[in-house]
Amino acid sequence: MEMEVQFSNMEYIIYCHNEAIAKEVFDFLMSRGYPVGMSGSQIETGTHGEQAVKRIDVYKKKN
Repeated sequence: MEMEVQFSNMEYIIYCHNEAIAKEVFDFLMSRGYPVGMSGSQIETGTHGEQAVKRIDVYKKKN
């Protein structure tokens, strides 16, 4: 299921529960030329309550 991103300059928002995997995804996207940002975030899950995660913001590539 893909949810709509609320900002017009963004492609995706990715949440990772594992910091090492978040870093790998971040590095992979950077190597593909995507402008990305990473921050910490709290999310509310339907089954496991509130979780601390790494949030990766993937922005649209400039033409």
